Amino acid sequence: MVNILETKFLQLIIDPETSCWSVYSKTVDGALIENAGMGIAYRSSRQWMVAFKPLRFGDTSIREVDDPNHGLSNTVIVETEPDSNGVVCTISFALPEDYPVLLWKLDIENRGKKPIYLDRIEMLDAGPFQQHRRFGGAVRSASKQRDSSRKSAVRLNPQLGDLGFYSNGWGSWNFTAVYGHRERSRRTRLGPFTQPMRRNRGTLQLRGRGKFTGDMFGIMGDRDHRTGILLGFLSQKQHFGSVQASTHALSPALRLWANGDDVRLEPTQRMQTDWACVHMLKLDDHAPLDPYLDAVAREYQLNIGQWGEFPNQIPVGWCSWYHFFQDVTAQDIRDNLATIQELNECLPIDLIQIDDGYQAQVGDWLEFSPGFPEGVAHLATEIQEAGRIPGIWLAPFIVHPGSHLAREKSDWLLRNAWGIPVTAGFIWNKFTRALDLTHPEALDYVTEVISTAVHDWGYPYLKLDFLYAAALPGRYRDSTQTRAQVLRGALEHIREAAGADTTLLGCGCPLGSAIGIVDAMRIGADVAPNWSPRYGGISFIFKDEPDFPAVQNALQNVITRAFMHNKWWVNDPDCLLIRTDSDLTIDEVQTLATVIILSGGALLFSDHLPQVPPERIRLAKSLLPLILQRPIVLDWFDAQTPQRMRVDLKGTIGEWHLLAFMNWDGREREIALNVDEYKLDSNKPYIGRDFWSGETYLSRNGIFGNVLVPAHGSVLMAVRQYDATQPLYLGSDLHVSQGLEITSWRVEPSSLEMTLKRPGKTEGLVDLFLPKNPQEISHGGNVISSEDVGQHVYRLNIAFAESTSIQIKW
Repeated sequence: MVNILETKFLQLIIDPETSCWSVYSKTVDGALIENAGMGIAYRSSRQWMVAFKPLRFGDTSIREVDDPNHGLSNTVIVETEPDSNGVVCTISFALPEDYPVLLWKLDIENRGKKPIYLDRIEMLDAGPFQQHRRFGGAVRSASKQRDSSRKSAVRLNPQLGDLGFYSNGWGSWNFTAVYGHRERSRRTRLGPFTQPMRRNRGTLQLRGRGKFTGDMFGIMGDRDHRTGILLGFLSQKQHFGSVQASTHALSPALRLWANGDDVRLEPTQRMQTDWACVHMLKLDDHAPLDPYLDAVAREYQLNIGQWGEFPNQIPVGWCSWYHFFQDVTAQDIRDNLATIQELNECLPIDLIQIDDGYQAQVGDWLEFSPGFPEGVAHLATEIQEAGRIPGIWLAPFIVHPGSHLAREKSDWLLRNAWGIPVTAGFIWNKFTRALDLTHPEALDYVTEVISTAVHDWGYPYLKLDFLYAAALPGRYRDSTQTRAQVLRGALEHIREAAGADTTLLGCGCPLGSAIGIVDAMRIGADVAPNWSPRYGGISFIFKDEPDFPAVQNALQNVITRAFMHNKWWVNDPDCLLIRTDSDLTIDEVQTLATVIILSGGALLFSDHLPQVPPERIRLAKSLLPLILQRPIVLDWFDAQTPQRMRVDLKGTIGEWHLLAFMNWDGREREIALNVDEYKLDSNKPYIGRDFWSGETYLSRNGIFGNVLVPAHGSVLMAVRQYDATQPLYLGSDLHVSQGLEITSWRVEPSSLEMTLKRPGKTEGLVDLFLPKNPQEISHGGNVISSEDVGQHVYRLNIAFAESTSIQIKW
């Protein structure tokens, strides 16, 4: 008998006769997944070849379940028939009453007499896929085993549209973007040098046009009709999850599977997947991914939106890495701490983070390099006494082959089937190793290092790097754990050793396994003192590497993962480099600053501050305090690298918008900035001021024309509706918000009085729209002049300490 469940959002139909299920949207016209199949791929102890077993539905039952995370759900329980090896599956489909998502999970039980080894657990197969690809071992063709009578389909709209796919990378650094249907997936070409850190072994690497994969979740969208289907997992505690899409307009297809990792399932043992999820959405909704993001947060029992200003979690800090790299010394830290103290009034920095270079070797964390003869505990005390928060970098799961640990504890290292240590990637000019964290002594060492750093050395902020090393393919001592379980378990041990009050930043980490453990997460590639990738002074080999350290690569994911901020963690966009002796132009520095600030996440500087000139310190000062809001990325599904961001602000002077446009081209462009493209009402009059150039613009029919954007530069325009009869604050170069610096604003029939507030001593330009020529302007008790820059815009050049009042009469 066909089972039908409905909420106000979705309809679910399960057909035991065909062993298929379908889901239809009731809010997104025409969106559906029809006749989806499921299956598991495994081998028995007697086989070397992986066999795919389609699931054959048996008995079903319907019940109402009150889930502690997702509330009241109508739930269908489906039991499958035992296969020839005695493997039985139980599928739970849940439709929460209050949320527009479908959830389902699979429970696998081995009722046979021999162990089985899981290759993958296929949660959904919809559309015309041919299942004969390789998954970690030889796989028998599944297409012949499937019910050829069912016609499976994925549809986003009754009419054909221009399809795209949002592909989420596995970990922090991995390229994340929306691909058009004619495009190909971008991937590293450096093979074993970078693949261990760039890709999940269980996610296919497809080469054809319109064939894409992603990790944890992905989104197929129709760019013409503005609809989409998000498919993914709510967590990665049990398995890493993979998504595959074909965006052929006539026959779109989707697949979702959990990586089995060849784990052993003994007789009588069970294994359960994480919840899988479908969410059907409208691409142009205000926050179209929030139902999924919030479902993930509920699954991890996060307090959504819990983060506020540091020290609660969001820091403004300084990091040693991007100037000193591994050549840092204790004196370098002290020199920068002294400069931070000197700049305290105008540039308040909370966090001082010591990065790589203090330890004797990666892996030998409790021994120190010659540059830190006294260790790092004394430095933590000095930083605390200066009123700052000490932070330190650790890479607890990865091992340098030249370390004492690699030589003396070689049995702790993860090895492959031939007993050879697996490579964790080419880093520090060596092929590195990884710890097998199912080895109790290796895990004990990791927790000892974390506990020592926090409780003995005195560091309440830990940056944890290269965390993917805990989840590499290999022969683990405990062969019953998936790679996701190994990583999740190790991270839970770290959190317990560090304590609840320690701030943990994850980096180089598969995203889903760290949710609920880390407070902040790097969501993009490393920045670098150069715009495009290079290594050892060579660029042509590396220029197309999508996740190699470079500013352009870092910004890619800062924008495409901006929606994660304050949902799963604080987004870490990596450091802002403001010095003049890098290979970045001032326009590139400004673009880096624009995206970082609008991302709403953390802000860390990483220059040798004693050598940074005053004009660059002033640039840094203009970014503080942080805006902290999650931005709207307007063209998030329409471009591989989006160009348009918007943040809505509200303050003493009312409401306004920050509109950003990034020019990714290597040449200057003249653009017409159309407010329609930023989802503002083009019928209203607007006036805008670009923060970087100081130029002001009046809109005509919703368009700001003749806006010049430098190569790799950006526009950051404060846009306000205006009335030609009323004075209006347009902005300044005092703060990037161009408005939050105003603490009072009082307009009388023939006068205006306002108060500005900034830390320390400040000087800069303020632009005002005044309906009449000013007769007198006073500032700090003195009459000052103004510059008429045209169209009733007047510019004031002011200097003050902490705050000042300005009076204008007309």
